[in-house]
Amino acid sequence: MVSSKKMATKTQKLLRLKGGDIVLLVEAWLILSWVDLVMSLLPYSRWSHWLQGPNPRPLEKSSLNLGIDAQVTRIIRFSEIAARHHIRPMNCLRRTFAQQRLLRHHHLQSDIHIGVRKAENGLEAHAWLSTQGQVINDAPDVSQGYAELEANQWAKIARFID
Repeated sequence: MVSSKKMATKTQKLLRLKGGDIVLLVEAWLILSWVDLVMSLLPYSRWSHWLQGPNPRPLEKSSLNLGIDAQVTRIIRFSEIAARHHIRPMNCLRRTFAQQRLLRHHHLQSDIHIGVRKAENGLEAHAWLSTQGQVINDAPDVSQGYAELEANQWAKIARFID
């Protein structure tokens, strides 16, 4: 249970946000809710098209300027905040899908990556996003800890997701 002091601090932080940031935070929270609902209730075959869904036109390296980079960072930052304060736990796959949908809504391109590695109790999977080859929602070296699956291999792990 959250103490009244913590709740007051969080409320003060929320009230200090600009209008556009509040809108983005609410948008991220709602998209996370929708992604969680779909992934929880429907089989993998019904939402797997998200893995290879269409992306906006990729940005050329020369057009990846500070304004676009700042916009991507802002979207990821507020979606991570929304995920941390969601009523349900948001794992990396749910966050990654929601963040890609947010970026698409703002006409920004990103690529989903799914990797696996051996763990004590079998395999461990992780999902993250990149743009222009740079990880945008995780540590820059996240891919070094996982064997990345190619898109055509994702369907092979579907039986472990449903």
